[in-house]
Amino acid sequence: MADEVVVIGGGLAGSEAAWQLAERGIKVILMEMKPRAYTPAHRLPYLAELVCSNSLGSRKITSATALLQDELSMLGSIVMQSAKSCSVPAGNALAVDRKKFSIYITERLKSHPLIEIVTDEVEYIPDGVVIVASGPLTTDGLKGALKNFIPADYLYFFDAVSPLIEASSIDW
Repeated sequence: MADEVVVIGGGLAGSEAAWQLAERGIKVILMEMKPRAYTPAHRLPYLAELVCSNSLGSRKITSATALLQDELSMLGSIVMQSAKSCSVPAGNALAVDRKKFSIYITERLKSHPLIEIVTDEVEYIPDGVVIVASGPLTTDGLKGALKNFIPADYLYFFDAVSPLIEASSIDW
């Protein structure tokens, strides 16, 4: 097992990866561009910022998301710890206060003795064991660095958002 792992990206996946590694005794360097640089979707200077929804899915025991939430909780997920600590009423959904959620995760990661957070835009893949968790809004610099490992025609992002149509735009 590696003595140190670099995690690129401080979103949900990168934050969770850093937490899980550190909790298992592995030193982590978490590289995140915020608050030095932002994507068009980001507003907060914190890690694990939810940008699309404050809902983490259904809590109905018959749903796949509830099963995943329970499994993550059993594994000590920092995302689930934050979600439970920062939850807001949302019927059968697990919804959170976005700002509190991000602050909770940021503070826990910053205070972990095995996690070092480097705030700078990443434009290269460092040597050693690296997890790239940059998400769909990967910067051009990091995309360029990834081309050395992955052909550009394999970098895709598909958004599952349903299109909105204004009734006034329809030729009835």
